[in-house]
Amino acid sequence: MQPSTGKDRARLRKTTPVFLAGDIATTMSWYRGLGFEADYFPPGFCILSRDDIEIFFQVHPGYVRRTILAPASAKSGACSSKPTMPGRYSSKFPNRPA
Repeated sequence: MQPSTGKDRARLRKTTPVFLAGDIATTMSWYRGLGFEADYFPPGFCILSRDDIEIFFQVHPGYVRRTILAPASAKSGACSSKPTMPGRYSSKFPNRPA
């Protein structure tokens, strides 16, 4: 089946990503520091919003965020673990939550 085109095609207007988090409270606090409003919904779900966007987080016990931050030897203060994607480093957010 071919995708529809033109006037008969549905228009997509918005998407809302849902990410896993090991600690909702820490995640909410970090995003509040970036200007997001945070709404918590027990037992482990939050909606973060700012301007016209929303990001959802769902708690997953034992979840550990994968990192692509530079190792501590780069003196960025970012991360001391080995990067999972060699050649793609970022130290912009060194205190990002787990």
